[in-house]
Amino acid sequence: MLYLIKSLLIDTLCRLFHIRRKPVVIQMPVTSRCNSRCKTCNIWEIKEKSDIDPDTLRKVLQDDYFSEVRSVGINGGELTLIKHPEEIINALLVLKKLDYIHIISNGLLPDRLLSLLEKIKQITVKHNVKLGLTLSVDGVGSVHDEVRGIKNCFERTKKLMDELAQNSKCYCDVMDIGCTLSRYNIPYVQQTDSFFSGYPFTITYHLAVPNKRIYTFDRYDYYVLEDERSNLLATEFFYGKFLKTSFSKQARIKFRYFANYYFLKKKGYGRLSQCSYLNRDVTIDENLDIFLCATASDRIENLQKKTPAELYKQGSFDEMQRQTSQYCNTCIHYVDLPNLKGVVLFMCEILNYRWSWGNKYKFLSKW
Repeated sequence: MLYLIKSLLIDTLCRLFHIRRKPVVIQMPVTSRCNSRCKTCNIWEIKEKSDIDPDTLRKVLQDDYFSEVRSVGINGGELTLIKHPEEIINALLVLKKLDYIHIISNGLLPDRLLSLLEKIKQITVKHNVKLGLTLSVDGVGSVHDEVRGIKNCFERTKKLMDELAQNSKCYCDVMDIGCTLSRYNIPYVQQTDSFFSGYPFTITYHLAVPNKRIYTFDRYDYYVLEDERSNLLATEFFYGKFLKTSFSKQARIKFRYFANYYFLKKKGYGRLSQCSYLNRDVTIDENLDIFLCATASDRIENLQKKTPAELYKQGSFDEMQRQTSQYCNTCIHYVDLPNLKGVVLFMCEILNYRWSWGNKYKFLSKW
């Protein structure tokens, strides 16, 4: 509770006085190559493919601006399509306080992914850095195949899940499943959730929402909010998960479910979570361009042309913060710690369900 109060206070002060802190987390899309054809992502349609250069990345990360970084999230595209991805991991080790690396993969090359994870874990263990993995799974059987746009790919995914369920500690320290919910798989979400329950992994459900990084910011055909039935199914699903999740054991997960439920209930207007990318963390892509978040931020500058110190001095971060903040209330990415509004509504919903506050709670429902 003290950590939450401290976090709320710092977040509020940073917003009021436009204070930007050194990043603790870097999200790093390291390649634009992808072997999937997802209906909720357009990155695979980009003709010019590029990978991050490890040597240049190492030089960039030695800047004092990155001296507080503790966690790096590696995604793409798809990491397994890069020739020597372990070189990227070695480049990250110049970050003096780094203690966690997290990889997101579609798992379409299971043998290559497992081999790569073994190599990376050998590196991270030597440097006392933990390794996490998120495997992207969008449904069971033909549902997953349809969303991914690849025939019979679920067979490979299930094979990979079975191996990781038996021997995950050989490949990573933390393992979870990421499921992105859209109009294409929300009708089958209960079947998917039941399937996942047979595995010893944490399951994280995300809504597919407009995203600049994957070129869907002006596309809405996949969006559950564009279809009344899909919206109702998603709203019911998240509220059900909220009710079933223990507050004492999984408070953060319970809050995420509630935040998604509230967002859907308010038709996509109503963020209840703080966002560290607005005031602190950053995204660096395969071209070494720096952004605030991947969701709504435009490129600030290329880090081979200007250092973060130069960008900070000339107010580039502040300007992008002002531009990006206009989208914050319509964003449901990066949900972790609640903002003040989130704390109040989350606790009221819990109390209302447990003790039937009824009319005492109604005045808050319009907030």
